[in-house]
Amino acid sequence: MRIRNRTVAQGADQQVIEGVRKDLQGVPVLYLGGKTFTPATLEDFIQARIAAASAIPVARAAWLKTISDYQEIDAETSVVVRDLKRFIVSSYGDGTPKLADFGFGWSLPAPLSEETKKAAVAKRAATRKARNTLGHKARLGVTAPDPSHTK
Repeated sequence: MRIRNRTVAQGADQQVIEGVRKDLQGVPVLYLGGKTFTPATLEDFIQARIAAASAIPVARAAWLKTISDYQEIDAETSVVVRDLKRFIVSSYGDGTPKLADFGFGWSLPAPLSEETKKAAVAKRAATRKARNTLGHKARLGVTAPDPSHTK
């Protein structure tokens, strides 16, 4: 079966309708696809597919417009809601329960324990040693060998 796009299918359907009008008007009943048609009902049946295919681009354009409208409104609303949250915090303070009234949560990072801080310092030092990385001042003492001393 070959693949046809909607435009080609619509043209072919229109050609079928013209053929029905021209050559099948004298046929009283047609048995097609397990259904019974008269030339007029067959014409209407095929015309329904043409109409459905014609509605697709219109529906797609409306859908894309709706998405575009939402994205525009979403961008504007996000700024307003962000500023509202800032207003509530500046008016009532960081830990105010009024934030919950608006559905806002204030996400402050949890403070690290002393054990966690010491473990992080030790891990950073071990990583620097394993990778042989030096700080800015330590790198100043490292120089390239003098090319005149090489053999």
